Amino acid sequence: VALGEGDEVPARRPHRGRVAGLPEADPPLARAVRAHHVELLAAAAVGVQVGAAIVASRWVVRDLGPTSLAFLRYLVGAASLLPIVAATRQPWSLAGGLRERLAIAALGVGQFGLLIALLNLGLTRLDAGLGALIFATFPLVTLLLAVLLGRERFSVAAGAALVLTIGGVALALGVRVPVVADRAAFAF
Repeated sequence: VALGEGDEVPARRPHRGRVAGLPEADPPLARAVRAHHVELLAAAAVGVQVGAAIVASRWVVRDLGPTSLAFLRYLVGAASLLPIVAATRQPWSLAGGLRERLAIAALGVGQFGLLIALLNLGLTRLDAGLGALIFATFPLVTLLLAVLLGRERFSVAAGAALVLTIGGVALALGVRVPVVADRAAFAF
């Protein structure tokens, strides 16, 4: 298109930071949407990481053993974080009293030691897919514990969503659920 004398070309504003479909005059909403996308991407990345870790654990657990693999897994993780911690130059602070520190230590041993060692032990006999499916039931167990301890209110919608999600994953993996109502169950 040829421009004649006196024709003005409208200046285009950069689209940096804009989210499609949102008005330009609403930056807080745009920032919230971008932050939500980052959270979803982070959650998806964690899902891929957990799946890859389960497959890799299944592959090497028979050679290393469940507890050695758990130890090495977190040793590599700690070694990976040390340069980041050193670069921040923040002082290490252990807030709280002895009771809080013991609770944090118990949580660390249970969550990062015992849990992974038991997962590795299970992977010596289970397929990686079935191990991942069992691992995926943790949100349901967490919800049940939170309700039983009075920390959260039970919602039928949340319970149904969790059950349907886990059931859908089971169907997708082709997992056969053992039937208890077998002839042997009625033998007594």
